[in-house]
Amino acid sequence: MTKLPPPAQWVLSKMTEMEVAEMIERHIDFYTVDEDGSERSVHLPMQFVRHFMRRDDGVLPTTVAYATMPLVLADGNLLAPKGLDRLRGIQFLIPDALRAIVPQPQDCTPERVKAAMEFLCGEWLVDVTADRTGKALLIAAALSLIERSLLTDRPCFFITAGRRGSGKSTAIIMLIVGVIGDMPAASAWSSNEEERRKALMSHFILGMPYILWDNIPRGLQISCPHIERSCTAAYYSDRRLGVSEIARASAATIHLFNGNNIGAKGDLASRSLNIRLSADRADPENRAFTHPNPIDWTKNHRGDILAALYTILLGNPQLSTTLADFGLLASGVGFPNQFFSDS
Repeated sequence: MTKLPPPAQWVLSKMTEMEVAEMIERHIDFYTVDEDGSERSVHLPMQFVRHFMRRDDGVLPTTVAYATMPLVLADGNLLAPKGLDRLRGIQFLIPDALRAIVPQPQDCTPERVKAAMEFLCGEWLVDVTADRTGKALLIAAALSLIERSLLTDRPCFFITAGRRGSGKSTAIIMLIVGVIGDMPAASAWSSNEEERRKALMSHFILGMPYILWDNIPRGLQISCPHIERSCTAAYYSDRRLGVSEIARASAATIHLFNGNNIGAKGDLASRSLNIRLSADRADPENRAFTHPNPIDWTKNHRGDILAALYTILLGNPQLSTTLADFGLLASGVGFPNQFFSDS
């Protein structure tokens, strides 16, 4: 059993002028010369700070996303530097304990991949009332959360059931806790398209790994042009809330939908995967469980779960061919350096 402590939860935040001035002064001492010839340190004039913040010549590195886990590139190599990867604009904040459990690519043989799938389906997801395909899609959602910063296109995942008590929320919590390491935060679904647009931009600016759309009315068939656009774009641009300017942000966020008998329609239907949980009794919440508390089990075995997920990623025999053909970012294509800026 490998229990990993939950990592710090990071968000992207634009620095204020005072914060930028303080950052500059950590590296550069600005001084004036008094009448007696002595030097006296002074604050950097704010007009220079504003000019520094508005540079658009590509000299300053730009952060567009953050990663708390190693990424598997399309050529099969692991991308896990300490700090900022300037080529892709990804800030890596990977705990040492997680680095230690990631398997080596040469060890991820077909036999290891098979064992990893059996562990994930038969141990981790044993209490999820989905068939083999549904569990494979949950694993695909977990892999998408890991690789989200490298994907030019990202599917939405619908977790649905025919009645309450089937374990939809539990399955989602297990998914988020197993990958991210923390309990999920849900966003209420709004019937107002404008409210959804605002919520999307807020999540993207913060660099959130997922959006969990919850409280969806039973049977609702969902189509949203803003969500559809974000699924097939490397970045997303919209008006910044409260000001007259356009913000651009990475769209590398995975959409999760939770509800009874919900589904996608229109263009969203071709960009979504449906995970259906079964309910073969009137009170599915009272069924027998292999793990009395699947969420606690997930917390206590998070290291084993991540090791199995990385075994599947690194053991993919098509890494150097098919994935590259479909546009996974092996060399930063799709994330230009000047990715996150205001104009």
